[in-house]
Amino acid sequence: MTTGAARWLAPLVVAWALLGPLGILVRALRHLAPSALAAVAEVDRPSRALSLLLACGLMAWLEGYRGFQRRAVPRMVHVAFAVPDAPAWKQLLAPLIALDLVGVPRARLMRRWLLVGGIIALIRLVRALPDGIRDQVNAAVFTGLAWGLVALLIETLSRVATPRAAVAP
Repeated sequence: MTTGAARWLAPLVVAWALLGPLGILVRALRHLAPSALAAVAEVDRPSRALSLLLACGLMAWLEGYRGFQRRAVPRMVHVAFAVPDAPAWKQLLAPLIALDLVGVPRARLMRRWLLVGGIIALIRLVRALPDGIRDQVNAAVFTGLAWGLVALLIETLSRVATPRAAVAP
């Protein structure tokens, strides 16, 4: 981290960097929660329960474990803890940098913005689905995002508890 007079500022910059990802996850979870609960309440036969369990399990593994826990979260936390040593403009844009939406190599930047566009397209597509199916999809997405939020909190607390050298994930 930084040295001298700016040392007290470093934890605030780290928190600022993580507020972007945390805010997005919390907002999405709050939005999806009623629909996810409706999907659970709509389980009226074994086939519907099985499809809900399979969808949630698949999203927990794909989005939660592989997407967040193994890839995105370690990078976000690493970047958040590296930003205090960066120039002031990067500190101001820290939430976007932690999400790889600015200040990264061009190839990664293009992949991230394509991912954002794909997510927006999928959201619009899911909104067009009938209620029961949409609720099940939203429950599955809720599961993956909740996993991601927990992974982000655990990784951050782990990093705070045991600071390590700045090695890229």
